[in-house]
Amino acid sequence: FIKEFILMQKEIFNELLEKPFVIVAGAGISMLAPASIPGWWDFNNILKEIIFKKAFKQLPEIKNQLESTLKSTKIPVTAFSDIIVNSIAGSSYFKLLELLEGNAPNANHYSLGSLVKDKKILSIITTNFDTLIEQAFRKEEIHISVYSTEDDFSSLENSYPNILKIHGSVTNKETFIDTVTQKYKGLNKHKKFHLQSITSKYPLVFIGFSGNDYIFEKDYIPIKGNQNNPIYWVVRKGSSLNEDLLAILKASGREYKIIEEDLPDFFVKLGIEIKKDITNGKEDIDYSVIEKEVDSFFDQPHISGWGCIAIIYDILYKLAKINELNQLTDIIQEVLLEKNCEIDIVQTVLLTKLAINKMMKQEYNSALILNNLNIKIWEEISQRQTSYEEIKENKNNQSTIYNNIGLCYIELGQYREAFNCFSKSIELCEETKNMKNIVISKFNIARFTYLYCTKD
Repeated sequence: FIKEFILMQKEIFNELLEKPFVIVAGAGISMLAPASIPGWWDFNNILKEIIFKKAFKQLPEIKNQLESTLKSTKIPVTAFSDIIVNSIAGSSYFKLLELLEGNAPNANHYSLGSLVKDKKILSIITTNFDTLIEQAFRKEEIHISVYSTEDDFSSLENSYPNILKIHGSVTNKETFIDTVTQKYKGLNKHKKFHLQSITSKYPLVFIGFSGNDYIFEKDYIPIKGNQNNPIYWVVRKGSSLNEDLLAILKASGREYKIIEEDLPDFFVKLGIEIKKDITNGKEDIDYSVIEKEVDSFFDQPHISGWGCIAIIYDILYKLAKINELNQLTDIIQEVLLEKNCEIDIVQTVLLTKLAINKMMKQEYNSALILNNLNIKIWEEISQRQTSYEEIKENKNNQSTIYNNIGLCYIELGQYREAFNCFSKSIELCEETKNMKNIVISKFNIARFTYLYCTKD
């Protein structure tokens, strides 16, 4: 059996070298030292641990009551970045992705260069942000065209060899595609067209690629093609592809073969000679530099410990951990309602989340307390704001909160108070010309008028 297996593997490698192929490379190719880039699971674990650390420091009560639950909760790696962006960080999150550049090319990157030199690889499709493949090629004086921006793909010609960076590059953070929201939109038509044109015509070799992107679309990276151009998917020794990925491969209409081989051993079996000065890939990987930068990122004023708590709140909400969410709500509310609690602008994000949670549970009196505290914080913050943009944002936020207070008063049957809040909301958003809030406030006044007149 072992002899047959070895012969079968040898046949696959010989077959692979018969004609040029296309590589699809994921984060796994850059994990080996000296590149030492964390894979997505490792990178997200670094983020998670630091977020928890900051939150626990801000409110030790969270650590005491929720630490074991939080640390045992599995957060989907595909959704985590979306939670961070939407909770608190916004577009500033993408700065973190620049940390995924790596120290220096490793054996895998140089091996790809050797295969390009031998005219075995036509194109490298990669979801990686780093420039390590390009660095390796430059050192080996291998010319290759690189495409990463929207403009690049719209003007791409079928000139080989090339590197297609479909999720962007650290050289331009505007090109990053990382969040669930971005990936569910799919790749744009130019990327899809060029991927389809090349992946359908040549054999495909997936290396260091988890396949998680196929969660968002079964044709995320197109693989349907001619039966004569097989798909080879390289997995680590002792691992396998999940059933969903196997189903996608079966539906491709192409022959597919799973190669169980570690990198860079896979390249060795393709006849590539690994450079001796970069064979130290087995050494322990040190992520301390990345951890330090991530720590500094979450210390920024627009995030801070309170922002990390907001992220935890949204994690629990997304995973429907109702009991834990209620525990966290009670802890935050108790602290924020203390008279001597130090004011932080990020607290307003949490207060909004808590107030909406209370409104959804029809606890309108509690929601009023939280919303009024939120207004008080924004009013205090306004005393030290001087720029037009800061003042505008402050008034827009207060306008939204006054709308929410008005809605609470409607549910409590206090219609005159509701009218006053909606009127205040309109006054604030007219000053900032916020048409969206004006429309919402006027709709609420119309609703109030109908209810109030009906009651009378």
